[in-house]
Amino acid sequence: MATIAIDKDGVCVNLTKKVLSFLQQSFPHRKDEFVMENVKRFKFEENFPGVGEVVENYFKTDEAFRNLEVIEGCIESIKELHTMGHTIFLCTAPVRAPNCFYNKSEWFFNNLPFLKNQLVITHDKTIIKADYLIDDKAEITGINSSPEWKHILFNQPWNQYKQEGYHVRIDGWRNVVDYFWEIGDVE
Repeated sequence: MATIAIDKDGVCVNLTKKVLSFLQQSFPHRKDEFVMENVKRFKFEENFPGVGEVVENYFKTDEAFRNLEVIEGCIESIKELHTMGHTIFLCTAPVRAPNCFYNKSEWFFNNLPFLKNQLVITHDKTIIKADYLIDDKAEITGINSSPEWKHILFNQPWNQYKQEGYHVRIDGWRNVVDYFWEIGDVE
């Protein structure tokens, strides 16, 4: 069975939707601009010039990482992967905010208690020992230029520009589970 590291934001929860709502409230004169169809890159500043500092400050609040909408099928699919015998852990990157670690941990323990303490919060996912990393970020960089894991790119609007450099692109949680049923014990 495989060891699978799973990112949180953009894979398990819809942080982008919440940030877009925050931006609509913060910039009412630009409200129509802050929609998912306009998100083409990972960083908000690249999609919406002039919002970088506002988003950075928002990420420092408790509200940013609380009450996030769970992506459809996430919890059930992670349970299924776990039941299949795979070793699963959440692997999420923090932002530089005092309560980020607490808020990410709180979400993990409230939503994935069956994973026990299988939580890693790190700025460098390249050092993680796993067979697979499921992440929505197209480029994952760090001190290890050849990570041990195979990158499963979780399909999102902000990673459409990326056409190579990952193991496989998967659209939605049901397809993630199907992928692991297909490969079985081959890996």
